[in-house]
Amino acid sequence: MSERMDRWGGTEFLILGAAADKVARLHERLAPFVPEAAAFTSFQEAFEHAKKRRTVGMVVLLDDLAGLPAADVVAQLGRHREATGWPCLALAVAADALPAAAFARSLAGCRRLLGYLPAGAFDERAGAAAELGRLWHAYVRAVEEHLLPPALAETLAALAEPVLPRASQRFLERVANLLGGVESGVGLTWLELIAVRWQPVFAALARAAPAAAAANPALAQVARLAEKPGLPADLAGILASPEPVAARVAAFAGALDAARRSGRLAEALKKLERRARPRDEEGALPGGAGDAAWGGSPRGRASPPLSGKALAAGDALARRAYGCGRQVLRIAGEVESVADPGEAR
Repeated sequence: MSERMDRWGGTEFLILGAAADKVARLHERLAPFVPEAAAFTSFQEAFEHAKKRRTVGMVVLLDDLAGLPAADVVAQLGRHREATGWPCLALAVAADALPAAAFARSLAGCRRLLGYLPAGAFDERAGAAAELGRLWHAYVRAVEEHLLPPALAETLAALAEPVLPRASQRFLERVANLLGGVESGVGLTWLELIAVRWQPVFAALARAAPAAAAANPALAQVARLAEKPGLPADLAGILASPEPVAARVAAFAGALDAARRSGRLAEALKKLERRARPRDEEGALPGGAGDAAWGGSPRGRASPPLSGKALAAGDALARRAYGCGRQVLRIAGEVESVADPGEAR
């Protein structure tokens, strides 16, 4: 995945502040990490841009906007994106060493605000990447709650239980976050991660409560991005598949859950060890013969059906699962400690 964080999936950033030099500096710091970013010192120009584009999903406000009610600014700039059915979120950034008290008060009631960062939060490249990683996860959670408020999410989870027990739901959700998060390198967009998180529930609802799935068409449509018809059930087959990465991550998490329920999770994770190692310059996995089971020829070369991107995603998925094996096992232990009575083992 490129440094421009393709995981933002077309979400445009809009930066607004009063001081041109500070707006320009913040734009310069963010530009390498986000797919699109526009910067303004005029609210009217920013509004016209947002109205024309309708893709502004993140408003970044510097707190030197004296006299402008921040919550209203966010609402006005985000209304065009909101009209498409998707939320527009916001981030506040201090323009100077000390946050502006009047600005902070004007943020009261801003339901789309994801955070208020200090000045200099994006000055260092590593710091900028970390802050944007945290922002991405907050963005995913906020969009998911927009599509499916917590009370409704709990209702759908309960309706899915006859097919997908709660222990499996908890395991799949947490493993999806682990495998598809910013740190994984797998390359999911924010929308794909939401799809991976909810695909198992909607697949279960299709059998247990189809009317409930039909009553939530927006999230049902998102969940279909991670559908996996025809994908192999084994980890090696999933990693070697040319299917889209979201479907592979969902299938991979499902295979890990199946291993958990059969008591073979540690064994399954151990088998990922060789695939998790770096390839050589010719694309070979270490260990010589037998790489056909991991998406290569018997000599270890990448098999023709897999593109470089698909192969890289499979490698990243294997590395993430194997590298986080202890976390996966801990998650399994935690969900099993509160497993539903009668869950199949």
